[in-house]
Amino acid sequence: MIKKTANSGTYAILLCFLLVVLPFIVKYYSHWDVALPTSLTWVICVLTFIYTVNSFFVQTTLRGKIIGFLAILITGLFSILVGLWLFFMAFGLGKELLDTTTSPDGKYTIDFYLINGGATTSFLVTGELDGPLWTEKEVYHQYRMDQVTFEWINNHTIKINKRTLDLAKGEIYRLP
Repeated sequence: MIKKTANSGTYAILLCFLLVVLPFIVKYYSHWDVALPTSLTWVICVLTFIYTVNSFFVQTTLRGKIIGFLAILITGLFSILVGLWLFFMAFGLGKELLDTTTSPDGKYTIDFYLINGGATTSFLVTGELDGPLWTEKEVYHQYRMDQVTFEWINNHTIKINKRTLDLAKGEIYRLP
């Protein structure tokens, strides 16, 4: 039998934090999207929530009960938030694939999306460079645009809507 300690709630909170919050921090600083697929993140958060509920009932100390209760609240909140995100993304809130292009040598693949922010905002076009596994990097982002034209100049340089980007140097274009 596995002995459940008061630290198990702390580990559960840390796991959910790493799965949900850390990818946003990484994307903010590096423009790379390293998050797991949302459905997998939700399943892990729900399993972590179930684990914390189970571990709460085997705690005998007051400290263990308090940490367990906080873990239930936090992992439950993460599970609900990720579930809502998954629900809204399942209905495709405005992200439509426009085109996909691959560099002449096949090293770079960029997916272009048209994003509709709703009635109060304009359309925008975003280009996401496919990375290893499920990661993506936003290399092109232009507001008030509803179409995309592109042309590969060489194996690592692309011209997108009259903007030239050298992907080997990590260049991005972001116009608010």
